[in-house]
Amino acid sequence: MNIDFIKNFKRIKIISGHYGCGKSELAVNWAFSLINNGCKVAIVDLDVVNPYFTSRGISDKLEERGIRVFGPSKKLTLADVPALPPEIFSVFDMDDTEVIFDLGGDAAGGKVLSFFYNYLSNVPYDFFYLVNANRPFTMDFDGLYEFYSKIESATRLKFNYLINSTHLLYETSIEDIKKGNQLALEFSEKTNIPFAFNVVPDFLLEKEGEENVKRNIKGEIFKLNIKLRPTWLDEQKL
Repeated sequence: MNIDFIKNFKRIKIISGHYGCGKSELAVNWAFSLINNGCKVAIVDLDVVNPYFTSRGISDKLEERGIRVFGPSKKLTLADVPALPPEIFSVFDMDDTEVIFDLGGDAAGGKVLSFFYNYLSNVPYDFFYLVNANRPFTMDFDGLYEFYSKIESATRLKFNYLINSTHLLYETSIEDIKKGNQLALEFSEKTNIPFAFNVVPDFLLEKEGEENVKRNIKGEIFKLNIKLRPTWLDEQKL
């Protein structure tokens, strides 16, 4: 996959959006893409809202590849108020490392980022809002804007990029990607927030053909390999 366009973003990347929009999947895939291209990478997992689909859930695999993972201890993941280790703040001094902040969903997940406000006020960063047109409350502009506004208020930061992350996991179709692409572009036009790229599962690109997918949407494509879906969810289908 050509990741040249991904390298154009700032060293510190913050990923946020509605519950279940694909934040952690993107964070993990982005980290692997960067490490595969010779970058030093760290993930800061700040999802204290839903502990079941998090970057730190596969921290062993990430760290095996040289990706540093910062976040609540696994032992404290299910605690009412998971403790954030002080070494998280060291990422602001890692000038040679690409850092990806993976937030929890909605304003509740965004509040944790406010602890880093003073640090982020003094360093360049990109703040990404993920658009998933298949989530119940973000299927149109009004729904998207409501959560967009609440997250900005909770974090005290301004989004500066949009990402189309519309999916239905392994049931994702090209129509889903097109729908999310259109909604993200509409949102971009009305808010003047630049559209960054489309997240497209690798199996869909193989099934439909990458060139065909490109013809049906506007913008760059980030190829996603689903890594966080636990096997017990698939076993329930049997």
